[in-house]
Amino acid sequence: MKFVFSFLIALFGLSSLFAQELNVDSGVVLKKGVYRTFEEFKYNNPSLPYNGVLYSAYKKHGFFFNGKVKYYGIGYNLEDGVKSTKVFGFCDGEKIYVRKNQFLFSLNNFVELQNFGRYSYYEKVKLNLFYIIITGFPSIPIVRTKVEYVIDINDGVSYKVKKSNLKELFSGDTNIVADFESTKRGASIKGDVIKKYSELYRYEIDYSSYLEITDIDKLIYRLPIDTTLEQYSKRIQSYSANSIFKAIKILDKSFKDGTPKYFGIWSKHDMGNNSDYYYDIGTWYYFHKNGQLKQEVNYNVIGQKHGAYIEYDDKGKVIKESMYSNGELVKE
Repeated sequence: MKFVFSFLIALFGLSSLFAQELNVDSGVVLKKGVYRTFEEFKYNNPSLPYNGVLYSAYKKHGFFFNGKVKYYGIGYNLEDGVKSTKVFGFCDGEKIYVRKNQFLFSLNNFVELQNFGRYSYYEKVKLNLFYIIITGFPSIPIVRTKVEYVIDINDGVSYKVKKSNLKELFSGDTNIVADFESTKRGASIKGDVIKKYSELYRYEIDYSSYLEITDIDKLIYRLPIDTTLEQYSKRIQSYSANSIFKAIKILDKSFKDGTPKYFGIWSKHDMGNNSDYYYDIGTWYYFHKNGQLKQEVNYNVIGQKHGAYIEYDDKGKVIKESMYSNGELVKE
């Protein structure tokens, strides 16, 4: 019964993946909220609420600081203990903002994104350091320059707006380079050129489904479709393409004689308190030296026991069965 219930949960989670819309779709209504990941941004599916607070400040650039780019902030502490310095961006229901700041001690970490199609345009201020000699002493002036980028809606990679990148991004189309060079300097004009060609190449947008954080929390456990541990491993490793995960490691250790000792999964991500820590996730197995299963333990995405915890004797008989919910023992 436990496996049937898990399977139904998995099917429900998977079925939700095929009704997604992209935030660059024609006529899309942008959903207000905070994007924890690139995928949430791409599929117009913020997982955290946006409370309406919006701060702003200009970052000046240029040798005489005669230019400026507007940055935005939404505070530091968000829902569920999430920090604004860890999210991808947010939407106020009309515009989208992405986190692109390199200034210390600033909570205005976001810049406005212009949604166009295959590529979306933004500009940021970059700090440049270089050495010069003044009155015999070396110094390190900091020069701020404005840099323009586009985000690929397919994978979230940002590219600097320059001729070589444009040729590559638009399948070698030389027309965009000619149009780009013929325009006057200015973000709005460059943006118009990128918008034009992003619309022409809209057919290249990848509409394949993705896993939300809530889906991941249901699908990290071993399911009936995973008839072997190898299949389970491959399914979990396939999730590494999702930006939710920074890394996934499969642990498969054996005793000296080659019999299995334990099997488990480690994951590094931003969903816990430490993004550099490897959390135990999913279903773990421990074995007796004779090869019989010793323990089955299930962990949620932040390493808390969640679900069935079963112990077996060396004959394969169940000697203890418990149930946990987010680290708390709920049934024994």
